[in-house]
Amino acid sequence: MKSIFLTLLSLGLLTACSASRSAYTLGGEWDVVNLNGTAITPDSTNTPWLGFNLNEGQIYGYTGCNQLNGGLDAKALFDGKASFDRIAMTQRLCPDSRYEKLLIETLGKVTGVKTDKKQIKLLDKEGKEIMTLKKR
Repeated sequence: MKSIFLTLLSLGLLTACSASRSAYTLGGEWDVVNLNGTAITPDSTNTPWLGFNLNEGQIYGYTGCNQLNGGLDAKALFDGKASFDRIAMTQRLCPDSRYEKLLIETLGKVTGVKTDKKQIKLLDKEGKEIMTLKKR
């Protein structure tokens, strides 16, 4: 009985560590380095980026012109699914913004996620990679 309890406890600890690793992997801020096939070289002023606050269930970021924020389903993210809602943006006029329109359109098509410690790949409903994020 004692060995069964210890085995179950060990499995529980491994599961908890695995969830923590997932939270670490997904949480924080990420530069957009590929947007629907367009490579983006990060710079200090115009690079779009996204952030994930998993404790608060929020997505936030910068489009290359405007700030954005909204909600996300953290549990779905851990399961490889992406669900963003209530996306709102500031309304600065940036006629020369290279990425904003494409970023917003692409973000609206995201339904899945693959991740490792260095990149997040956001996928469309067919499983095609449509956005790549690199840890800032």
